[in-house]
Amino acid sequence: MNIQPYDTDNITAIVARFLSIEDITHGDAKQKYLIRYRGRLRIDSAQAYDQMAALLRPLDITPLFRKEKQRDVVILIHGVFNLVHRRSG
Repeated sequence: MNIQPYDTDNITAIVARFLSIEDITHGDAKQKYLIRYRGRLRIDSAQAYDQMAALLRPLDITPLFRKEKQRDVVILIHGVFNLVHRRSG
């Protein structure tokens, strides 16, 4: 997997609109993600996903939303995928 360089400051600013960021981990080819953010979503997850995905699409990036313990996790992957958002309970 060839991960191209991205403007991580710009990407982090986009994610920070929707997530109160507590920590950031940069991925690599082995981890198969660009960046992982952990924190707390500022708005409803469905709204956050739709808006974040629209802003990242021109950069050829897709966000994936997860939960780890009590924290929200946003994982950014290279490429644009049409994913269906499932509301977690």
